[in-house]
Amino acid sequence: MDYMYYSGSGVRTPKRRVTCTLITTDGTTMQGSFFCGGNQRVKDLLNGDYLFVAFETLDGEIHLINRQQIARVMPESATGQARAAA
Repeated sequence: MDYMYYSGSGVRTPKRRVTCTLITTDGTTMQGSFFCGGNQRVKDLLNGDYLFVAFETLDGEIHLINRQQIARVMPESATGQARAAA
């Protein structure tokens, strides 16, 4: 796993990076990764209970993004397929 997260109970939960392109409601585009645990998908993370989600940009900066400000998320596999088709 790429990243370890401590939950409120103090239990270490392994997370994996899911590389995506993120577009916010103001049009800002960022490339980087969300951190998903176990079988969790980005969709599950974004539909979760937390108001903010962690997003790491390609240069290593961690941003806490308000989920309500996310307009679009494109996982790397989808963006790679779109580029290959263009």
